[in-house]
Amino acid sequence: MKRRLFIGLAAATLAIAGTSFTSQAQDASAFPEKSIQFVVPYSAGGGQDRWARMVSSGASSHFGHSLNVEVRAGAGGTIGWRYLLDQPADGYTIMIGSLSPMISVLSEPNSPIKIDDIKIVNILSDFNPHVMTLPGGGFESWDKMKAYAEENPGKLTVGGTLAQALAAAAVFKEAGLDATFIPYPGTSAAVTDMLGGHIDAAVVTPATAVSLGEKAIPVLNVGNQQNSENLTKDLGVQVPWVGDLGYQGVAQPRWIGVHPDTPDELVAKLEAGLKATLDDKSVASLIKNIGEEVIYSDTAKAQATYDRLINVVKENLSLMQ
Repeated sequence: MKRRLFIGLAAATLAIAGTSFTSQAQDASAFPEKSIQFVVPYSAGGGQDRWARMVSSGASSHFGHSLNVEVRAGAGGTIGWRYLLDQPADGYTIMIGSLSPMISVLSEPNSPIKIDDIKIVNILSDFNPHVMTLPGGGFESWDKMKAYAEENPGKLTVGGTLAQALAAAAVFKEAGLDATFIPYPGTSAAVTDMLGGHIDAAVVTPATAVSLGEKAIPVLNVGNQQNSENLTKDLGVQVPWVGDLGYQGVAQPRWIGVHPDTPDELVAKLEAGLKATLDDKSVASLIKNIGEEVIYSDTAKAQATYDRLINVVKENLSLMQ
């Protein structure tokens, strides 16, 4: 009797497990069956919000359903992140992120969010921060800036958003240079102070570097790759890249993440749909029109980049003033 009962329970357990597995497989093959929330943890109108809206504009053709942008800004990007974690791990909520919310989480000792409370789907783009300075200020080239920093430890002042300033700080540290890095709430404030002569240099996005024209000189690309031919043409000069100088550049990715418990099969479907959306001519045109580029990484490469950035932030966060 007991043996029959055991066999019956075992068979039932296997049947349930098999049904569960089949259900998951069916769910993954049919995914998505409804619209997907696209969380932007930053203010409307900013860079991440623009990217989310450009991607969502062409997503329905490749997902079969819409990506609905939802702005949940505040607390350095962690309010949107917390919202993501409060949703089911079913692939129907995704978030666009960057280095900024990672810094927010790692800089708060008692953060309710852990840095690995995310599963990275892919990277949409990875822009190169540029160190800019005024013409005639004595820092018009990397050699001049480096020489000044060597002869005057701590006197060179460099400003930018926390993420961008940290990228420059990591490179300066690797080069053995002592400079003062000042985090600003936004790029425009750092640029204003640089143009006014209140700081020696500002770290900015490529689009801002191009928009400054002859008002400022790009001294160094502290990003993760060389500038593209198109960006070099727009800047009018070949900006030295830290990788060619023997230093490690710092990635500034626009990544897409989901709840950490999301099944890999659903992550794969999301990655494929987002890649197809970025390849869509209408979306590519929108991205090009704002002076940005698609620099894509698939799930494996994107997760590796994210993991490396965790160490970069931990090692250099103390350099911020």
